[in-house]
Amino acid sequence: MNYKTDIPTLKILLAEDSEDDIYLISKALNVYNIELKIITNGIEAFEYLNTDGNNVDVVLLDYKLPGMDGFEIMQKLDTKMENFALLFLTADTLVETAVEAMKLGAMDFFPKFKDYKTLYDQIIKIHARYSQLLESKILKEALVSSEKEYRMMFENIQDIYFEITSNGQLLDITPSVKNILGYGRYELKGSLFSFLFKQRSDYDNIISRLASGEDLINYEIDLINNDDADIKCSLNISRKQIDNSQNYKYVGTIRDISTYKKLEEMFFQAQKMDAIGKLSGSVAHDYNNYLQIILVSAQLSLLDGQLSEKTKERLKNIIDTTQSASKLTRSLLTLSRKHKFEPVVTDLNENINKMKNMIKAVLDERIQLELVFTNDKALVLCDPIHFEQVVINMVVNARDAMPNGGMLKLEISREKHKIYGDLKNLKNNQQLICLSIVDSGTGMDKSTIEKIFDPFFTTKSESKGTGLGLSTVFNILEQNNGVIEVESEIDKGSAFKIYFPEHVGYIENNFKDDYTEHVNITNKTILLVENNDDLRLTIGEMLLKAGYEVLYSPSCKVAQYTVDNYKGKIDIGLIDVILEDGNGFDLKEYITGRVDGIKIVLMSGYGSDNLSKYKDNPCYTEDILDKPFDIKKLLSRIN
Repeated sequence: MNYKTDIPTLKILLAEDSEDDIYLISKALNVYNIELKIITNGIEAFEYLNTDGNNVDVVLLDYKLPGMDGFEIMQKLDTKMENFALLFLTADTLVETAVEAMKLGAMDFFPKFKDYKTLYDQIIKIHARYSQLLESKILKEALVSSEKEYRMMFENIQDIYFEITSNGQLLDITPSVKNILGYGRYELKGSLFSFLFKQRSDYDNIISRLASGEDLINYEIDLINNDDADIKCSLNISRKQIDNSQNYKYVGTIRDISTYKKLEEMFFQAQKMDAIGKLSGSVAHDYNNYLQIILVSAQLSLLDGQLSEKTKERLKNIIDTTQSASKLTRSLLTLSRKHKFEPVVTDLNENINKMKNMIKAVLDERIQLELVFTNDKALVLCDPIHFEQVVINMVVNARDAMPNGGMLKLEISREKHKIYGDLKNLKNNQQLICLSIVDSGTGMDKSTIEKIFDPFFTTKSESKGTGLGLSTVFNILEQNNGVIEVESEIDKGSAFKIYFPEHVGYIENNFKDDYTEHVNITNKTILLVENNDDLRLTIGEMLLKAGYEVLYSPSCKVAQYTVDNYKGKIDIGLIDVILEDGNGFDLKEYITGRVDGIKIVLMSGYGSDNLSKYKDNPCYTEDILDKPFDIKKLLSRIN
């Protein structure tokens, strides 16, 4: 239905003092055919309705207004209430407030915590009902109807509405208690309210505060359902006098907030992961600087003459170990999502074999590990650090599924498979490389399998599971053009299969141990800007060995002074991105504006995400030389 054409213009008065609610209501109604008048004061609203009420079709009346509240306005208007349809607005979650408003003449109520998109439909409904009442002139029956609506609301409200005596005996409770706590309404009537509380002390505290005249709003408690399970709930409760006597009762609502609390826990977990990620990025940066010094020092030592073969082997071992250690920093950056995605041709046989000791360290000694490889290379194009993270995640999950020990088999195979249609850029007749991870653990049912890749879903205990492992695996595989399938049955274990398109051809590593071939005689001058003193001297020595003249700068300020005062020609700028008094992007802009034809190479030990805050810088680039780098890599970038 198109309300703009099928419904005549409605004149609506909004009596509301909250700027936020005025904005949201106006926004929700501005697409419809209405004339909206807004009054923010209760006295002004009463005066307007008392004199011009005939010119209003619908009144949206807030409960709490400055000068005169909604109840007072309705009481003072008396018979003038017959001139318009009134929709009562309230932020109060107690049903009693809405019922009182309907007894005074409101045709319905609208809770402010609802989506305002539904407001217009409710306005149309009450206006249509009001028009029918005017035509039939049965205003008395409207009161009966409102009582019926109250009863319907009482019977169907999703929150639990209850009334108890001052002694804590349940006078009445809505049927919704069945959905939340599992008890029937009449099963609880007449019983003690304290029966529902996990801790008796919570109940005693609530009654004590109510007896002193305090109202409790959004008071979080643990209740017990019919299965003795804890239910996180929010309680609103206040004390009410009975018929102007000295006797009183307590009325309130109970809302199930267990889902909300679970989402809140997920949010806090995500915050912790973000904090860990930031710490990992910072650690990786410092670690990369140390590795850079070790790597270059070892490579420079190999350039010295008269070294024994034993010394050369030791230096090469240092270099190999340092390069392996650099993978650890890349893993840290992957954890913090600051690792730059770098797919390379990777032999999964070789990667899994190198990870063997790491996998064994993760597993319980009661778990037997079996590794099966293909006879030839199993080549895929992926980021090896990402691949290692996937494997460790899967191994940890398998271990946790076998608390009493068992068998874990990792097998790499080559096969054709139905999964072809889910892989990108797959060529005709291209085979797949499959890594299967099979355990003899507890297994999963069908409903669990459907959820395992959802963020924060976990079958582990609160102290162990974050629900991020398999969702991370899924995202990593998607980025690396891989897919994953799972088969599992309760008490029969699980089998995960990960597929990558096989890479055709192999690019051999052409790195040479003889670093002298990378050293050339040159007459070029390099401006080296690095604030770490030891690293600056080490990289400078590398450049001097390669035949460059080196100008050393520990900061942006010194680099700018050098550029402005150096009499010779500066050919290259090798600049760290993060400096104590600025950043490499700004310094690049400064230098290129003053030195014609200079080549700038930026370097960093941080991941790309750490540097993304500089994206608006005109000299921002993702083409950055990552630390630690060796002689060959450095010279290939600056030449």
